[in-house]
Amino acid sequence: MHFQPMHMKLLMDFACIRNKYGSTGTTNAFYLLNGKAVVLKEPNVRKARVGGLIPAIFRTLGVTKRFVMYVLGQRSWDDIPLYIFDEWTAYTNGARETISVLKQKKGVGADVQLGAGALEFFVYATGLGMAIEQNDPSYFQREPKFIPLYKHLSKVLSQEIMSSSYLQVTDGMMKTYWNNFKVDPSSVYLRNWIKKYCGKEWATEVLGIN
Repeated sequence: MHFQPMHMKLLMDFACIRNKYGSTGTTNAFYLLNGKAVVLKEPNVRKARVGGLIPAIFRTLGVTKRFVMYVLGQRSWDDIPLYIFDEWTAYTNGARETISVLKQKKGVGADVQLGAGALEFFVYATGLGMAIEQNDPSYFQREPKFIPLYKHLSKVLSQEIMSSSYLQVTDGMMKTYWNNFKVDPSSVYLRNWIKKYCGKEWATEVLGIN
């Protein structure tokens, strides 16, 4: 799936993107670096539906409070559930940029929380996918770029962030959380959603989910 190139100035203002590309309904936009972005209409589901689909073991990563702050909180965004993808994309981009800087052997602060955020929001985004399936199942046909976007961000997480050797990006606690997601019985329905919509072979090859 090739994501749409956009003018950089436009990418800096998501309100402009929504006004330009959203003729009806609420529209969201996600910048994927390298001048690429994807635009999606919001699904007919409340963000609040996601919280109950996240197993307790995956509601926190160390001392972070992202689940409480972003999934349960931020209620003014409840009718904009792709807000979860906003956060996922931002943390993913931040982690990728940190890796790029480290590869150039430049100094960088302790940005491990960027990698952790991308990992946590992968789980929350999977919960959003389930919530959409339960409440607005035709959405995946109406917005065929949703699954490719999910797969793109998941692949970046697996192959760039979780495979990173930089402690500023990925640490042991993240690896435990990541491995638990793949095998813990409480997350089996999330893994099944991934296999159903992304394909069993893709889930195994890219994410290591059997």
